[in-house]
Amino acid sequence: MEGLHQASDYRPWLNVALKDIRRRHPSRTKKALAQLLEIDPTHLSHVLAGQKHLASRHIPDVAHFLELAPRETRYLATLVRLNSAADPATSHQAFLELRQMRGDLQRNLSDDTHEYFTSWLHPVMRTLLSLVEFRGLGWTRLAGLFRKTVTPDQARQSVELLLRLGLVERDPRGILRPTGGTVSSGEKWLGQAVQEFQRQTIALSGELLDATPKPERDVSTLTLPASRERLDELKDKIRQFRQEVIAWARDLPQEDVVVQLNIQLLPVADARRTERTAAEKTP
Repeated sequence: MEGLHQASDYRPWLNVALKDIRRRHPSRTKKALAQLLEIDPTHLSHVLAGQKHLASRHIPDVAHFLELAPRETRYLATLVRLNSAADPATSHQAFLELRQMRGDLQRNLSDDTHEYFTSWLHPVMRTLLSLVEFRGLGWTRLAGLFRKTVTPDQARQSVELLLRLGLVERDPRGILRPTGGTVSSGEKWLGQAVQEFQRQTIALSGELLDATPKPERDVSTLTLPASRERLDELKDKIRQFRQEVIAWARDLPQEDVVVQLNIQLLPVADARRTERTAAEKTP
C-alpha cells in the first residue's frame, strides 16, 4: 500500500490507509476495525492519535482489513515492533529488518539518521575528520587513528554515512571536512537509538580505561547525598558546564585529539523507598 515503506511511524500511515479503504469499501469504518480486533473504539482512537500501540496479534486482522499483500503485512508487523519497542536492542533489530525489506534503492534519510545514532563511531569520525586531511583513500590509516579497534571497512562505511547525511563534504582540495549540519533525534524511535548510542559511549569509556595512560585521562566519581526536589539545580549545573566546555573547545588554537566526555548523573539509592520495597528487591 502506498506510503507504508516510507513511514517511520505506522500510526499516521494507518490513519491515511483507513480513509483510503473506506472510500473503496464504505462499510470498513474505524468502528468496524475495532470490532474485528476486539478492542474498544476509544483504544483504537488512542492508537491513531499516536498515544498507544497495536499489539502484534492485531496485525493479521489489520492486514486483512486493509487488503495488504504478504510482504506489506510483514513490513507493518516489523514497523509496529520498532515503534513499540521497550528497549534499544529490540528497536535496533527491528530497524535492521526494515532496512533489509526496503532494499538499498528505497533507503531514505530516516534509515541513515537511525544508523548514525546507533554507533559511537560516527560522531567521533565526524570530529576526527576536522583534525586530519583525508581524501577518501587509505582506509587502513584512518581506522588506525582510533584507540578502540576499527576495521578499514567500518571506517569507510562511517564516512559514507556521514556523506549521505550531509555531515561531511569535500572542500575545494578534495579533503573531507565536517559541515555545519545537524541530525535531529526528535522522533521517538530515534530517541531509542540515542539511548543505544549513550550506552555504547559509557561502555567505550570502560573499555579504554585500562588502555589509556594515566597522564592522558582524568576519571573521578562523586557519591554524595542529594535532594530529590533540587535535582534540577544539579542538572542545570551540568548543562552550564557542558556549554563552558563547548566554548573552550571552540576557542582552541589547535586540535589534535578527539575526546569523549561522559557526564553521568544516576540515582543509585533512594532513602524514600519503603522497607517493604527494599525487602522485595533483596535476593
